[in-house]
Amino acid sequence: MKKIKTSDKNLVLAEEYDKNNVILTSYFSADFDKILLESFEKHIHSKIKSLILQNTPETIIWEKYVKKIEGYKEDIKNFQIECRKLKKMLSELQNEMIKIRQRDDSEYEEEYMREQRIFFRKFFNKNRRIKEIIRYNDSVDLFKLSFLGKKKNEDNWKERLNNEKKKMRKKLKDLKKSDPDDVISINFRRPFAYHNFLIALLTNSGLNIKISKVKPYNDSDVNAKKYFKMMIEFKAIEVYSNFIKLVEKEQEKLTKIIDFATLDSEHFLLLNCKKEEFEEKVNPSKKHTLNLIKYIETESNLGFGIQFNKLFKEIWLKFKEKSYKKESSDKINGSKRNKGYKRKKRLSLKKSISTAIGVSIVIAIIILVFFPFSPKPIYIEQYDEVDIHYTVWESNESKKYESYRPIHNSTIRVCVKAINDTTLKVPGSGLILGLYNNLLGKELYYESDYVWLNRCIDEDSNGYDDLTGQPALSQGKFSSPYFNTCLIIHFKVLSILKNSNRDKNSG
Repeated sequence: MKKIKTSDKNLVLAEEYDKNNVILTSYFSADFDKILLESFEKHIHSKIKSLILQNTPETIIWEKYVKKIEGYKEDIKNFQIECRKLKKMLSELQNEMIKIRQRDDSEYEEEYMREQRIFFRKFFNKNRRIKEIIRYNDSVDLFKLSFLGKKKNEDNWKERLNNEKKKMRKKLKDLKKSDPDDVISINFRRPFAYHNFLIALLTNSGLNIKISKVKPYNDSDVNAKKYFKMMIEFKAIEVYSNFIKLVEKEQEKLTKIIDFATLDSEHFLLLNCKKEEFEEKVNPSKKHTLNLIKYIETESNLGFGIQFNKLFKEIWLKFKEKSYKKESSDKINGSKRNKGYKRKKRLSLKKSISTAIGVSIVIAIIILVFFPFSPKPIYIEQYDEVDIHYTVWESNESKKYESYRPIHNSTIRVCVKAINDTTLKVPGSGLILGLYNNLLGKELYYESDYVWLNRCIDEDSNGYDDLTGQPALSQGKFSSPYFNTCLIIHFKVLSILKNSNRDKNSG
């Protein structure tokens, strides 16, 4: 007899394609609740219907209009924050430069000026509008820059900053007074709500779900167990079209790189562009899309694929979790209405206590018998050699980063030594403290969170920021590729090689 997996953890057991359609087939044992399967079908169709009703062109226009107003408010707020930050930077620069010139320390002044130019260059690269007002470039004397607005012969940059804020507020005021139809085109292409992203992909896709009772194998045994079969069929091309509309950043020229009539044998959408060019025009990096897509690259085409089985698995798991919670709640509420509820509750409580005591005794005996023989977990200590899958992204002070563009993503072997370890043969060659501190004490197969590390300057590699005295967690040496840059790191421990017999004083 051929065995059939009946666990609903793997909802889709088969995936077939024809010219236009995708067919997903799932099997469930005969004792599975058929009503739940039928409710799943109704759930999807009702959600699709409500999406179509809620997302009329008028609603889309108004939501976009409000979003634009909120965006302007955010721009003004960020502009004010960055202006205050600039004033603080200039004040600190001025005070430090006066002290340096009083000491007549030309060597330190040259080093300090080089570091400050990097600070200001990064600041103005992120704030182009302020850069134009200040008229800053790398050739500007930083000492003179710190006195901007204090001399009569200098441009009054503070006044120009205030004028810029007034212009932005006026633009926001005019936007609020205007008609939404004048601000946003009625042909704006985003016909689905983001909070129903998975269901939205199936809108207008010709979705058809059939549930039947069958034997999914050939067997002469008349007593062979039967199974429920659920077949889900839809048009792949419509799902792709909906996906592009939801994550599209630029509508113009997008049709030149996408041909919705071109699918390969495995239903990959073939694009006449590179992956980077495609991602410039759409944003497939949102958290609810990353696990749904995959790419294949050939010499002539980029294949962009939606994993339809994962799409339905996520919808099914969310539906099932919600259904079981509701069923459990209904049972509790129903039992409370019974006349003998209090008596049953007392009996149930006594039974539960007895069962709990019995189970606790059994568990205690098992622990006493088997604990001495159980393997002890391995934890990372200083000087161990560790294999990790290590991913790094460039970030900023707001902890924002582009998740699909890591600056490092590979498996590496590291020796657990900090950058400020005095036993290193090559000073400063150890791990940055942000990684070192998070590795220590972790066990095998540990997977970290996404850890944000603030930028720093630590030329002497002593573990402390040269300017602020705070712990230097990221790359602080001028020669490092991401010197004085905020980072986000993520790692998974793959193996740990204990080095207790190795000379720990070697570099």
